[in-house]
Amino acid sequence: MPTGIFKHKPHSEETKRKMSLSAKGKPKSEEHKKRMSKSARARTDHKSGINATNWQGGKTIESQSIRNSKKYINWRLSVFKRDEFTCKGCGQVGGRLQAHHIKHFAKYPKLRLDINNGVTLCDECHRQIHKNK
Repeated sequence: MPTGIFKHKPHSEETKRKMSLSAKGKPKSEEHKKRMSKSARARTDHKSGINATNWQGGKTIESQSIRNSKKYINWRLSVFKRDEFTCKGCGQVGGRLQAHHIKHFAKYPKLRLDINNGVTLCDECHRQIHKNK
């Protein structure tokens, strides 16, 4: 490594962990927070949001707001109740269940909250359905 580039050796992972732990809970000034944010942005190799190379017009934000809405949460619960909290793929009762859209959430916006467009699946069956598409 050429001399003069770094003022000191980079910290080991253990040292970084200890420094992080010692700083936890201590108040930081607004100026310090801005410097930390700027430093974190400078370290990233990618751009985010509207500047990202794969930006698709805020689709994720729209999707998240719908999925967090009361209507969507009620749709999901209605699908589970109709299917008696039972996976329609393997018959598992309870556990980690997903309300799967039969016709794609993104492609069929009018069917997003239609109970007939939903089916209850366990995590594994849901993963298999998306893996096979």
